[in-house]
Amino acid sequence: MKKKTFGIVSLMFAFAVFFSPGAAVAADAVKKDLLRVVVASEAKGLDPMLGSTDRPSAAIYCNIYETLLKINEKNEIVPGLAVSYEQIDDVTYEFKLKKGVKFHDGGDFTAKDVVFTMTRGANTPITQYIWGIVDTSGFEIIDDHTVRVRLKEPNSPFIAVITCSTAAILSEKYVTEAGDASGTHPIGTGPYRFVEWKKGVQITLERNEDYHGTKPQAGKIVVRTIPEASNRTIELESGGCDIAMDIQAADRARIEDTPGLRLVVKPGNAIRYVGFNTSKAPYDKVEIRRAISHAIDIEGIVESVLRGYGEVTKGPISPNVMFYDNDAKMISYDAEKAKRMLGDAGFPQGFRTTIWCDERKENVDIATILQAQLAEIGITADINVQEFGAYINSAYAGDTDIYIMGWSSASPDPDIVLYSVFYSGNKGEGGNCSFLDDPKVDGLIERGRRTFDTTERTKIYKELQEYLLEIVPWVYLWVDSVNAGVTDEIDSISLSGVSHHPLYTVTFK
Repeated sequence: MKKKTFGIVSLMFAFAVFFSPGAAVAADAVKKDLLRVVVASEAKGLDPMLGSTDRPSAAIYCNIYETLLKINEKNEIVPGLAVSYEQIDDVTYEFKLKKGVKFHDGGDFTAKDVVFTMTRGANTPITQYIWGIVDTSGFEIIDDHTVRVRLKEPNSPFIAVITCSTAAILSEKYVTEAGDASGTHPIGTGPYRFVEWKKGVQITLERNEDYHGTKPQAGKIVVRTIPEASNRTIELESGGCDIAMDIQAADRARIEDTPGLRLVVKPGNAIRYVGFNTSKAPYDKVEIRRAISHAIDIEGIVESVLRGYGEVTKGPISPNVMFYDNDAKMISYDAEKAKRMLGDAGFPQGFRTTIWCDERKENVDIATILQAQLAEIGITADINVQEFGAYINSAYAGDTDIYIMGWSSASPDPDIVLYSVFYSGNKGEGGNCSFLDDPKVDGLIERGRRTFDTTERTKIYKELQEYLLEIVPWVYLWVDSVNAGVTDEIDSISLSGVSHHPLYTVTFK
């Protein structure tokens, strides 16, 4: 293969948007030093390899850790902890690492930490979708700041995938010594240091004064968890916070109409969907999944829950992501057809089941509407609402029946979604909460990963999306937008389409 060296690589899709031009300024120019943020769900853990690739966790640790490469606001892959990389051949990459970088405990960042992170990640089920392609016997450390990484086979998404927050580089020394404590007291190289985690209440971060890059403006960040959506809005209105994340549809107009507040919104990369546990009867029968899919009034759910703020989607990846199939057809809503199909599949009288979801109001609302729609075709559904962390554990364990979830593409390449959530080797903790095991799906995903030609990849992912629509492991609902309510004291804020918001970019007036 012809060698290519990249300092900056252009991409087609943006992951962050800035709403005012101000850049981070020196600490002595700051009028306000404390940034107070409220969020909907508490982090599950702050080490991405300890069961913590979920969005609430990554939204915190993206401010603590860094990745080898990252995506900037101009749609480009740019240097992170790696100043450049070179693709030596089909399976070998050489990374030149930034010098003078230190972890928060004072330890030096070197090539050994890269090798440790990739090896640990490749042997951890929850991060195999990122690091599992790496040949952990094939590392070559040239010197402290140069490392060669060999893959098991050609993998076209590799460079894009390692920009996501869950590809954070960890300290070998610290993680080895701390063990599981690295999930509750993380050490990274990023712009903020971890200070304290009061479980169920708040997480506190402080500015890393030894940071190798531009220091953030806020000296301290306090992130509090307020699950109830309207209470987050009230907290913003009352002056109890500077930023309230995930303003629900019912409160958005209220924020927009309140002097001194504003709503910041951008299209997201997450898909909200209804999933089936295909390893459990009767959802192991594609006929049952198809029947139920016709009983779900997708547009009605989106309109009722999001009140006009939502965009119905037709596939498992966001339109922001490469190879989205814009020509795909939506599943038609037809309750009578669903009844007939259910009878043909052996359940003329329906059956009893359970809809699982977390405590987020939108998901509970979806479950409630879905319960009523299933009742119309003879299916009696109970609703099991769990705290987010417990819910994720249940989904990974395969306890769910019908479940409601969102899944976001943390890179512009769709492989990071499709491989993790539909590939049979990733059942459960790997991300495949539908426990789908389909040879055709696996084959298409594998071909997409091995193919570098864009035209050919487009055909592969179109065929995959069409086939997934036939076998219905998911019923797609909408594309999540990302939003935040902010006070007028906030000058600029950058929102990530994957909800891993870089709070280190926030500036004050």
